Amino acid sequence: QITKVVKLLQSMLDKSKADGDSERSLYAKFKCYCDQNEQSKTQTIDGVSKEIALLENKIDNLKSSTAQLSEHVAKLSAEIAQTNEGMDEATKVRESEKTDFEALSKDLTTSIA
Repeated sequence: QITKVVKLLQSMLDKSKADGDSERSLYAKFKCYCDQNEQSKTQTIDGVSKEIALLENKIDNLKSSTAQLSEHVAKLSAEIAQTNEGMDEATKVRESEKTDFEALSKDLTTSIA
């Protein structure tokens, strides 16, 4: 009976060693997988972080450009309004001069005739 117990214990020891080897192998594969994924994800995060910084800088530049363009548009709108007022005033003067000329022309034509 002692030999049975010894064989049983030996069998348990062999199985325990085999299970340990299997567990070590699985752990090594899992650790390798985790290390590779961590490195890949870290590189991706670094790349995206740099891209975010560049895009934020670009957004700030565009906001600044938009503000400058808005000011320029406002100035141009004011100039257009001022030019339109000048055109209206000049049109009134020309119409008045035309009326005066037509009256003078009519008067001179009737004086000659």
